[in-house]
Amino acid sequence: MRELGDAQGAFAVDQAILSEAQGTRISLLHATRGRPITAIQNMTLWLQRANNPERVEHIFAVDYDDETAATLNRFGGVVQTTGGFSVGAWNLAAANSTGEILIQLSDDIEPPPGWDDMVDSRLDTGEAYVLRTIDGYRTDELITMAIITRKYYEQHGLFDPRFKNQFSDADFTVRAAKAGAIINARDIALVHHHPAF
Repeated sequence: MRELGDAQGAFAVDQAILSEAQGTRISLLHATRGRPITAIQNMTLWLQRANNPERVEHIFAVDYDDETAATLNRFGGVVQTTGGFSVGAWNLAAANSTGEILIQLSDDIEPPPGWDDMVDSRLDTGEAYVLRTIDGYRTDELITMAIITRKYYEQHGLFDPRFKNQFSDADFTVRAAKAGAIINARDIALVHHHPAF
């Protein structure tokens, strides 16, 4: 439907499937640029490893000047009309999401099997919470991947838009700690296959 220009109809179908799913709706906020095949592979991995993929809303967030983004049109998503970088993309995806749990996603993060039930079991969606998982490498207190309840998003937002990409996670961690919103789940590894590692 999207390929034929009926984005609204495709959105309606997506929402109908999500509304029939049992359990907590989870939104994956996937910022990507310049590597659509990798992005599609990562989206597929997250959906395959979910116990209940029918309750997972996946949103690609791309830049208006990304010439490779057309490959992602058939999956749906949002387009930044200004150069908002990755922080702008995650914030835009969050603003267009419908889930009770929102998860920041990049092309290089690998979830464990059953990640959706793991995350859902740790968060009370009636409260403003942030889940601290591990990324497979870091051992400090930094929350490298935002996993938040809708209530937290409504009260605090996601990332400060004054950041482009670097240090947005440090600011996010400090704000979540000041809000007393952090729930530790260090047994859940969402491995970040960062090029530095």
